[in-house]
Amino acid sequence: MLFESDGLPSIRLVASTAPASTHLREPADLRWLRVEEYFQARSLAANTQKAYRRELKRFLVWTDRAWADFTPRQIAQFKAYLQGQKLSKNSINRALTALMSFFDWFRAAYPEQIAHDPTTAVEMERVPLPPARDLSDIEVAALYLALEKRGETEMRDRSLLAVLSHGLRAEEVVNLNVEDFDGVRLTIRQAKDDSTGTVPLDRQAREQLNLYLIHCRATKEDLPSDSPLFLSYGRNRGGQRLGYQGLYYAVKSLGKIAAAQAQSALERQQRIGPGAIETASQDRWGQFSESELKQILTLVNVHPHQLRHTFATGLLLRGVESLHARTLTRHKSEASFKRYAKRSLSAAAERAFYQSIGEEAPE
Repeated sequence: MLFESDGLPSIRLVASTAPASTHLREPADLRWLRVEEYFQARSLAANTQKAYRRELKRFLVWTDRAWADFTPRQIAQFKAYLQGQKLSKNSINRALTALMSFFDWFRAAYPEQIAHDPTTAVEMERVPLPPARDLSDIEVAALYLALEKRGETEMRDRSLLAVLSHGLRAEEVVNLNVEDFDGVRLTIRQAKDDSTGTVPLDRQAREQLNLYLIHCRATKEDLPSDSPLFLSYGRNRGGQRLGYQGLYYAVKSLGKIAAAQAQSALERQQRIGPGAIETASQDRWGQFSESELKQILTLVNVHPHQLRHTFATGLLLRGVESLHARTLTRHKSEASFKRYAKRSLSAAAERAFYQSIGEEAPE
């Protein structure tokens, strides 16, 4: 269509070919600003922050109330909503824990907006603690033997395994700096539930870490005290701090190597014949019996946290008092630590039984 006016050129109006917008972009949820402020104020582990962020988003999608307007009734309704979603009890508890942590901060940061914490009346779902998933001495020995197949990461992984074998959580390990090892013990500065502290190392672990640091200093021009203790060898993260996924991959790789070597040793034993054992010079995996090799096969599913379980159970089996063991593992809850006592109590009861009948306990 053309429009003309005296002295002015004609104007042509062109119809737009773009489809009309059917909806407007929703404004940002201002409540989320408080969530970001909460994360900045709290020193949460990366995995914890990721989980809490997901749960707080879920909560804000469920309701449009302002943070200051919540009462215990709404929190109870949200819990009922989660139960209706067929979530596991652990998932429901994780969501409630995220809310409890947020409102604890919000009430302290903005007391003029909220007089009472609305989450104090809500009850967590009752979930029995899973049994300790500790590794046997045979499985631990197999993991150390598998280190020989790790190539350029062997020295780092040997130190990783030594540290994990002293009960540290995976996230605590990846947050360690060079300065956190004083030659005798490790200082944990970032930990779950603020369970910071020091962890003494045995001679083997101390020697391994010292060798590892000598190697690091020989290959780097500068290794300041605030440098990450463990570095990544990944294609995209080489030279940077080892992350949780990198640590998880290293432990899983050791488990897979051990399982593969055990499978090969089983097949060799079956070919040679029952009871035939190859000498250590020919095959170090030949030192394991058939039943031990079958046990090692399960390492294909090993998880870094199992080494923490193994450390805690081992302390009690060696007769360390429960209070001292809890201090070394930095468990805040006696209830969560009790699961490690089951195996040690069974072993003590068995020794007492054989002693009562005048026999020596079988190996």
